[in-house]
Amino acid sequence: SRAPAPEKSLREPEEALPLAQGAGAPAERRRQLGVLPEVVSGKDVAAAVAAGRVAVFDATELLPAEVFNLSMVDIAKLHGGDASQIPVYRQNSHAWGGTGWESLAAYAERLVKMGTAEKLYYPDQVPFPRDPSFRPPLPPPGWLLALHWLCERVLRLPQGSDWAPEKVAHSLRRELYMTTVNARRLHKLPINMEEAMGHPPWLERAQPMLWSGAVGAWWHNDEPDNLLISLNKEINVAVFDAFDTDHLSGSKGPVHLDRFFDLGDFHPDKDDSGWLANNTWLHKFPFIRVRLSPGMGVVVPSRAYHAVWAEDADRLLLNCFMFPRYKVMEDAPSSSFSFFGRGRQPSLYMALFHLKVSSIARLWDMKKLGGFFEMVKLEFL
Repeated sequence: SRAPAPEKSLREPEEALPLAQGAGAPAERRRQLGVLPEVVSGKDVAAAVAAGRVAVFDATELLPAEVFNLSMVDIAKLHGGDASQIPVYRQNSHAWGGTGWESLAAYAERLVKMGTAEKLYYPDQVPFPRDPSFRPPLPPPGWLLALHWLCERVLRLPQGSDWAPEKVAHSLRRELYMTTVNARRLHKLPINMEEAMGHPPWLERAQPMLWSGAVGAWWHNDEPDNLLISLNKEINVAVFDAFDTDHLSGSKGPVHLDRFFDLGDFHPDKDDSGWLANNTWLHKFPFIRVRLSPGMGVVVPSRAYHAVWAEDADRLLLNCFMFPRYKVMEDAPSSSFSFFGRGRQPSLYMALFHLKVSSIARLWDMKKLGGFFEMVKLEFL
């Protein structure tokens, strides 16, 4: 099945997209440099994915209403006793016994305790938080106070530094809430992405991942096409045109041929005149910046640079990776920049890649065998 031709491109923006003014933020620092995103209906999401188009959509047209505005605590309650057998994987830290995972029930219990103690809010992860007056809760744990006292004497740490014990405790807690779980393990949560998208003929397997935890912006790209859908709380997303990925991947130019792009220090919500003066390349590469409310989603094409940032540890993002059938996307309109385009990867590598994807899917569907991971702790089933 050949994918339909794209109707729009970020390279032909209709107009600049101003960012709403934030309370107490100078107007000149709140200018948004992005462009207006294309908006598609739920029934056209599969076509947008196949064509490699960045687009915003109403996810309530794809998924049942009951999956929105649910926290991990709600999902644990939904699964009852089974929640103690469902693993969630920590992204940046070890869990009990150094395994890197804990049960959904244990994670939900921690969320309840920390929510009661008002320790689920991390405004330092976004440039303009909704509550800029927030300060890390006191007091920090006793062991951390003792460790800080010792380090303070040895290293002569200044008062009120970023190494203050309450700040360190706050940062450590944030790391503990960054988790993922494949929605296929949540058998009572009605999420079936193949069905939601109408079983497009090019789709081999969708991998729906639920992400929680407060997180700062990190620019990266993924091999498969992707949907990002907010299930709980507001989540910020920015996406560059996949057409520009090869230029953005550490190459030089186009304005200053001797200067590398500084994408790592770029944040869509910051308007740093000094940074912009040194990175005028940004004006040549369009991107969108959207604030997803529960029920909103965005299409992120294969290899498109994107970033996600959120200040709430109990936010919930549905990240759906989509793997196409073998060779089906080789001549799609997105083939010139997609990971799956003709000639983008060696033939033998792609054959083994698709064999792995289909084998993992069958092991789960037939025997409920999991434990196959991509990158850190992204479990594919």
